[in-house]
Amino acid sequence: MASKGELYGRINQYQARINECREEINRENNKLLELEELLKKLRNTYDKFNQAQQCSRQRLYEKASFLHSLGRISPRIIGSYERNMSELLTGREYHKVRQGLETSQEDVKHEIQRRKNRIEELEREIRKLENQIGACHSEIAAIERREREERERAERERREQEEREARMRMLSGKKGV
Repeated sequence: MASKGELYGRINQYQARINECREEINRENNKLLELEELLKKLRNTYDKFNQAQQCSRQRLYEKASFLHSLGRISPRIIGSYERNMSELLTGREYHKVRQGLETSQEDVKHEIQRRKNRIEELEREIRKLENQIGACHSEIAAIERREREERERAERERREQEEREARMRMLSGKKGV
């Protein structure tokens, strides 16, 4: 069984660790805010990129239709122009950029989840430490209860001894008379 001093020492250690966990939770929450802001910016950029690409495709369609309507330019040239421009708007480079934006968003989401998991882990650790502190306080209370009972028993025995001695003195005083 641990002494009260050892138990108070454990409580201090547990409390120090709780403080460390809370500080780390604060840091993680601050980082989460930054990551969520970054994710918003990435989503906004992704949306703007898609909108710009849609607008460009619409303008290409309109220009190609206009060129067809003029009838002065060879359909083969207009078709080539459309294919080449369409390749720019929907081809490999477009998909690279789009995939890069999607990957960035997924990476940030993964990091957000990782940090949320860490916060949950720290909160579980805090609850465990608080339970251990409660157990230490219970042990201390039990020790103090035993100490108090021991003091009360010793005090009762001392009074009983004094009463016996007083009776013995009275009895020995009466015999001498």
